[in-house]
Amino acid sequence: MKKFLLMLLSLLGFSFVVTSCYGAPYAELSAEGRVTDETGKPLQGIKVSLNHREYGPYVFTDSEGRFEFRGENGGSNSVDFFYEDTDGILNGGEFAPDSTMNVKTVQTEDGDGRWDLGKFEAKDSKILKKKQ
Repeated sequence: MKKFLLMLLSLLGFSFVVTSCYGAPYAELSAEGRVTDETGKPLQGIKVSLNHREYGPYVFTDSEGRFEFRGENGGSNSVDFFYEDTDGILNGGEFAPDSTMNVKTVQTEDGDGRWDLGKFEAKDSKILKKKQ
């Protein structure tokens, strides 16, 4: 019986060690900005993706050309912004896609010192040019 209990405890202890190693640190991210055309007119409905043009989380600009994203970023010290006029079926809208790479994030709040890395923000503005 003792042997069984020792084996069971060791298995539980091992299980605890293994499960405590899974997961990844996380951080809250707030990203915002504004999109205009070359004359300064705000562009509504522009798709703004973070970190990956096709698979990243995205939002659309409002009537003032502004966008705001709230989510997690894993504590990265930079963010990539991708801008795309998706109005239309095959070729998109009248503006050429563009991007801003490696925008530095700024820490706005500390985390708990373990898995929670805190809160970060990133800001970017983009002037889109019409397609040629």
